Amino acid sequence: MQPTQLGATMSESKKVTIVDTTIPIVEYQGQRVVTLDMIDKLHHRPDGTASRNFTTNKSRFEEGKHFYLIDFSKNNEFRSFGINIPARGINVITERGYSMLVKSFNDDFAWEVQEQLSDSYFDNSQPMSTAEFLVQQAQLMLEYDNRLKRMEQRQTSTEVMVAETRQDVRAAHEKANEAFEAAAAALQHKFGKTDYFTIIAYSSVIGIQLDMKEAKLRGAQAGQLSRKLDTTIIKVPDERFGKVNSYHESILKTVFSDISNK
Repeated sequence: MQPTQLGATMSESKKVTIVDTTIPIVEYQGQRVVTLDMIDKLHHRPDGTASRNFTTNKSRFEEGKHFYLIDFSKNNEFRSFGINIPARGINVITERGYSMLVKSFNDDFAWEVQEQLSDSYFDNSQPMSTAEFLVQQAQLMLEYDNRLKRMEQRQTSTEVMVAETRQDVRAAHEKANEAFEAAAAALQHKFGKTDYFTIIAYSSVIGIQLDMKEAKLRGAQAGQLSRKLDTTIIKVPDERFGKVNSYHESILKTVFSDISNK
């Protein structure tokens, strides 16, 4: 029968890596324990987070079941783990105490730490050989690496979706501008006579697009031809320029003959 362990002892494996943090394996009163500082490091929490949670809920923790208060007199026993006991003593947390303490840590990373700490640290019923320990740590690091890769892939997918959405928005904006221009042309025609068109309205009717420079040039030609043939030029409302000229359809057919006959 094995003698009961009453003090702190270093496990044969000495250290274990949980996700991405390596901690010493500390046993006290025959069971493995962790300090509050170790919990902060494992969960990537600001220093003092676990201590604050422990103090806030101290009435819920039972000494000897959920934690042990280690007296300064045992400082030499814990130095081998890199743990210095202050004069006031230090609290070490058992597996049951740890489960209660981290209930508020419910993000994905916290769940992964809790699972690995339970499997690789607190569960010491079957001591591992050095080879088994190394294999386990390699598997844990591989799992963590795969998790990081999945996160990177999700981030890349999100960036691609954002880029595609921006392209769709730009395309929709361009179509909206085209529709607005067509509507403006139709509006210009509405306020004139049925056989009179503005330069932009007529170009829409015959299915061409003009830039402003060419529209002004065609307008000048239509004006000269209208005055030469003594054809009336009618002013019609325009949302952009106030009023613009509209010309008889026969004048515009001549002005645009170089395009419409192609």
